[in-house]
Amino acid sequence: SGFNALPGGFRERDGKFYIQGVNGFWWSATPHNEANAMYLYLDSKSSSFDHSHIFRTTGLSVRCYRQYVAPAVVDSTTTNPVEIK
Repeated sequence: SGFNALPGGFRERDGKFYIQGVNGFWWSATPHNEANAMYLYLDSKSSSFDHSHIFRTTGLSVRCYRQYVAPAVVDSTTTNPVEIK
């Protein structure tokens, strides 16, 4: 999949860090409810990737990405752009 990350654990509401170097947690842009947000979870021992929800006050990692948009190509037989999917 091309996804590489270091398992940063998480910071609990008490300010302490837990399971650093073992599991990775990343915020999702998908909301869950007023108090909770969705997150993605990677278990380094089993390489499983899953999701759930957690209090928004918990400290998780952030991974920013830019969605790739393929450039339009001009069809040589016409002057109309062709969309590549």
